[in-house]
Amino acid sequence: MIFFASLPLWASFGDWFAQLWAESLGKEGKGSQPVPAIGVTDQHSVNQMFMDGKRNKACLYLTCPTLPAGPKFPSDLPDQFDYVRGKNFGELVQAEGLGNRMALSANGVPLVELKMGEDGPKQAGKLIALLGAATILTGWLMGINPLDQPAVELGKRLAKARMNADGLEEEKADLNAFLSADRDIREF
Repeated sequence: MIFFASLPLWASFGDWFAQLWAESLGKEGKGSQPVPAIGVTDQHSVNQMFMDGKRNKACLYLTCPTLPAGPKFPSDLPDQFDYVRGKNFGELVQAEGLGNRMALSANGVPLVELKMGEDGPKQAGKLIALLGAATILTGWLMGINPLDQPAVELGKRLAKARMNADGLEEEKADLNAFLSADRDIREF
């Protein structure tokens, strides 16, 4: 599941979504790998894999048509860039996003555009609620509990056992067995 954020200031939102999706749905041998992607940066790199790699991807694409226009491109650009002379940087960002969404769709990548009316904290809250609800519903449809994270808890218990926390006798025994095993470990 690709989370493409074409809003520069919202780039880290993809990391939040990846964490939510992975911990909620990566269970019982199920789930899909979340991949955060950022606007034009990833459009010109990992997008090759998204469009022409293995056919196992879908995309949530975050856009906001009301972003600030930004500065204008200068008029003294080389001729090969005459198409952006005097235009706002925001126009190019919007054009790149549209082109990318169309290319993903043309290459058979299922895509849902999440179009924000404006860029602000209220919209962030709405998006968090929407993606949280969608993740819970997806878990239920998959037949798993999207509200726990049993595999993550094991690592936490083992770390506490290593720090000699009270209880956790089974984890302490597992830890001792792991550390005393004859292993061919090489330091770098």
